[in-house]
Amino acid sequence: MGEVLREQNDLESAERYLQKGFEIGKSLTRSDWLLDGYVSLIRLKLGQGDMDAVPGLIEAIRRSLPEQTFTWHRFKLSRCKCRFGSRR
Repeated sequence: MGEVLREQNDLESAERYLQKGFEIGKSLTRSDWLLDGYVSLIRLKLGQGDMDAVPGLIEAIRRSLPEQTFTWHRFKLSRCKCRFGSRR
């Protein structure tokens, strides 16, 4: 829902939904869900013009991934660093 609200430019509501989703996602320990949530939050922060938040969110992705993680998750993290980190 947060991603849909972000696409509709309702950034405040989108942020509330994304934050609530993080709280739920952390308890489920599903790396892929958390990773998708962080990517949505990065997009939201970029939409709000908050470029300073992006590096911290990328680092949060790195910390949230388990030590023994899937190659796909590591690839997605690298992609985030390249895609969003270059917007500064």
